[in-house]
Formats: sequence, C-alpha cells, structure tokens
Amino acid sequence: MLKRLILTLSISSTLAVSAGARIRDATLAGVVTKAEGRTVEVRTDGEETRLVTVGPDTRYLKWIMAKPWQQDPRADARFLHVGSRVRIELARDNPSTARTVWIVVGRPGFD
Repeated sequence: MLKRLILTLSISSTLAVSAGARIRDATLAGVVTKAEGRTVEVRTDGEETRLVTVGPDTRYLKWIMAKPWQQDPRADARFLHVGSRVRIELARDNPSTARTVWIVVGRPGFD
C-alpha cells in the first residue's frame, strides 16, 4: 500500500513539474532589442537573447500599467520599438512564433 502511494505521488509530481515547464516555455518576457519586419529580438529576464517571428495572426495588446486605465488595450506592431518591455505568448505548435505580444505601457522608465 505504501509503495503504491509513493509511486502515485512520484508520478503526480513528475507530471506537475513537466506541465509547469511547458507553461514557462510558452511565454517569454523581456526587453525588445531589435524589431525588424517579421522578427522581434528580445533580451529575456534571464539575460538570454531570443528571436521570435511575428505574422498576420499575431495579436498585439497593451499591458496598461498606469492611468488612464480605460485606454484602449488594442495595439499593433507600430507600438513595438527597441526598449519596449514585452511579454510574448508563443504558439504551441511553433515556439519560435508569437501568438500574442503584450507591450507594457504607462510604466515609468519603460515607455
């Protein structure tokens, strides 16, 4: 009985850890270092540089950090520039492609 319990807990914790790793890999946060055409280069919080492809299906949204809170959250690629703080949700089927790009606006020192 105790062996089954230990086995069940081991399997559950392994699945939870692997699911958590996949969730972390599905997003990317950092500062834009280059935005050209269909690619965006981001220096992540972990100090690594990642190149992400954006396309016609990529959504752009503002991550509103200061008043006016009621501003329109929609954005487009024109809001993206070098120095922008971003959080990018990556496509599940292609982790080098952006599904949604959240652009931080209204945070002192980051607009």
